[in-house]
Amino acid sequence: MSRHIPVALPLLPRAEDILPYLKMVDDARIYSNFGPLAQELSKRLAEALALNSGDVVMTSSGTSALMATILALTGGGQVGGKGRYVALPSFTFAASALAVELCGFTPYFVDVSEDTWCLTPEAVLALPLQDEIALVMPVAPFGRAVPQAAWKAYRNLTGIPVVIDAAASFSCIETDPSAYLGDIPTVFSLHATKGFGIGEGGAVACSDADLIERIGWTLNFGFAGSRESAMASFNGKLSEHQAAVGHAALDQWPAKREMLETVAALYREAFRLTGQANRLITYPEVDGGYCLYLCVDSAESVAVMQSLGADDIGHRFWYGGGVNSHLHFATAPHTDMSVSEDLARRLIGLPMFPDLSAASVARVARAVASAGAYIMQDKADK
Repeated sequence: MSRHIPVALPLLPRAEDILPYLKMVDDARIYSNFGPLAQELSKRLAEALALNSGDVVMTSSGTSALMATILALTGGGQVGGKGRYVALPSFTFAASALAVELCGFTPYFVDVSEDTWCLTPEAVLALPLQDEIALVMPVAPFGRAVPQAAWKAYRNLTGIPVVIDAAASFSCIETDPSAYLGDIPTVFSLHATKGFGIGEGGAVACSDADLIERIGWTLNFGFAGSRESAMASFNGKLSEHQAAVGHAALDQWPAKREMLETVAALYREAFRLTGQANRLITYPEVDGGYCLYLCVDSAESVAVMQSLGADDIGHRFWYGGGVNSHLHFATAPHTDMSVSEDLARRLIGLPMFPDLSAASVARVARAVASAGAYIMQDKADK
């Protein structure tokens, strides 16, 4: 039997759990275009997030949800709207910046707060070329939810629209929706790797009914009550087969959430026993799909990765070196990235999935604790 522990091992509903919903698709013979299962799933998600039934729209992916929201708020960067830049953090997944670019804007990467790992209104207000900022996209790092209050104040002060990329935040936001949801659109990814995932899909939550309607039009070729394309748009709708998986996943979500809570508790206890609990970040502080270890410095990061690798334990720098370090975005404008670069070197993703065993968690904790031996060996070699 393999001793390998993967860094992620998604768990979605089994075929027999999805089958009743697939039979509904067969009976209705509606397969896309905001079909009945997709509409009902949006209502169920709205209820889970303490929103009104019309406050959520489903999308084919988290990226399409971002794109539709950006276009609905701005009209797109190629159609004469205000500004050419979207301010966003580099400390995120590449999809955030790619969505910005595909909507016709240039990403302007801004460093994040050392305390929250998030973009702040103050950092955006300090940017030059304020007149050329079309939109701001704060990102919830690893699902750490972004409160809306400060960004509402920023939007009211500047008139610049805001969209929150909360890709992995469903499991964090549902614990206190009133703090994190409102009339600033909040975008979720429902990818299989997220705590609550459906394989592939996304959603936008917003209490602004007019904006939700425009986002729906943007997801459907710009058809606003007719078959005439009336705005910058594309096809980003959730299919009925994706929605079938979503319903089954939502049925099972309470049990899956409990499994994630159990694994997180196992991690906290295992790292307490090794004296390193203060540098462990896990659910519910971040999404249930993540468990993170914050190293003291890059030397410890190297040692921890060596120790994990020696014991065949998967690990990852989830955000790499930051999006502005990617080849495609190498020429994009950015601020000083000291905090982002430091976090990227020190924050290691550890294995996290619902059925991770107690024995495996203990192995991970021992491997991290053993990193000191690699540091001592490195010093001896020098």
